[in-house]
Amino acid sequence: MAATSFLDLPLELRSEIYSYSLVCNDAIPLTWPQFHGKPSDRQKLFLSPQILSLNKQIRHEAAQYLYGKNRFSTYSDSSLSFFLREIGPINASMIQHLRFSFPSFRYDAHTGMTLAKNCGFFAILDVLGEKCPSMALLEISVSSSRHLEDHLGFNIRVKKRLDLVDEALDTIDEKFKTLPSLRRVTVDVPEVPLNAHVRERMRRYEWTINPVFWDEEEWQAFYLEQE
Repeated sequence: MAATSFLDLPLELRSEIYSYSLVCNDAIPLTWPQFHGKPSDRQKLFLSPQILSLNKQIRHEAAQYLYGKNRFSTYSDSSLSFFLREIGPINASMIQHLRFSFPSFRYDAHTGMTLAKNCGFFAILDVLGEKCPSMALLEISVSSSRHLEDHLGFNIRVKKRLDLVDEALDTIDEKFKTLPSLRRVTVDVPEVPLNAHVRERMRRYEWTINPVFWDEEEWQAFYLEQE
């Protein structure tokens, strides 16, 4: 009796195995050692990317699950660029879902609203436009509604300069529109009341506001990336 190989299994069954082995419920942080590094790191994500090394056909089939069906997260354009460079252009072209932080703006009486120094938000979008033609869903995270107002450069409730808020949000939305495959933008904010003007403006852009809670590991990952 001839031995049965993995590729002898029906495609439907192989697809179930790929989904079970390669698709994670949580966002995958784009720090290379955590993704393809030590076994202990991969086990935390419950992923088995080594299946891609079995042969060419399996690699082709499985890559569509590993890169196309997972949600990735990054806090810097440098870690995103490094990751995409390591996986190569074919795999990078499959990525559809990325999570990263809301940009920080600063207000100056002479120059108006400008991006904060070292803010990599637009740089991340530039990388996506160049390397990820299938990018369909952006998930933008903020730590709290108050911090979102801080990201916009001033305390909205005190300054009342809503025209500057509109200017900053318009700039962000225009940048989103440079991604031709983008279908949806979700803004993750903890369940604390969001400023009504900001909320209405985001809805006008058709961004989805998603109330969330952060767990301890997500906070730790965020602060480690900032160091």
